Amino acid sequence: MAGTNDAQGLIGELNAARSATTRRKKAELIEATDTGALDRGATRDMLGGSESGAILQRIKSVLENPKQRRQFKDWELGAMRDVIKGSPTERAARFLARLAPTSGQLPMGGFVGASAGAGLTGNPLLLAPSAIGEGAKRLSDFNTRKAARELAAMLRNGGPIAKGQQSDAGRRLIAAFLASQAGTEQ
Repeated sequence: MAGTNDAQGLIGELNAARSATTRRKKAELIEATDTGALDRGATRDMLGGSESGAILQRIKSVLENPKQRRQFKDWELGAMRDVIKGSPTERAARFLARLAPTSGQLPMGGFVGASAGAGLTGNPLLLAPSAIGEGAKRLSDFNTRKAARELAAMLRNGGPIAKGQQSDAGRRLIAAFLASQAGTEQ
């Protein structure tokens, strides 16, 4: 459109650019949640907590802050609530993750006691709750990171993305790459 006098076309492009910027900023807010949780992961493991808890807490803070919440549409807020609520499997993993030795002082004490009991009695089943808890914690963290990435992709695209479908940004990137390859082949 550069160099033309098509005002309607320029307004359309301007509106499309504003919409894309708004969607990108919303997605960045969720992606920053995921990145910050990863950065705090090692600290949280020593103090008790998890990446999933940090991600969920950040998304909750967006929902609870009227100024931030105002910039999201109802379906976007609903998608955030769905991430926080989680599926029944995710909720079970979050519950069992409390038994993980890396979830804080009390579970770590239980793990130490179970380890001593397993050593004295020769019964490795005493370590099962801690092992189940650690596995559930890893599953919970993985599922929450995945849900946060899917939420960010949905916000960036401006709507739900069907499984196996490229986002608008992905399609544009592929088209630009193919166009550049076509120009170099000549």
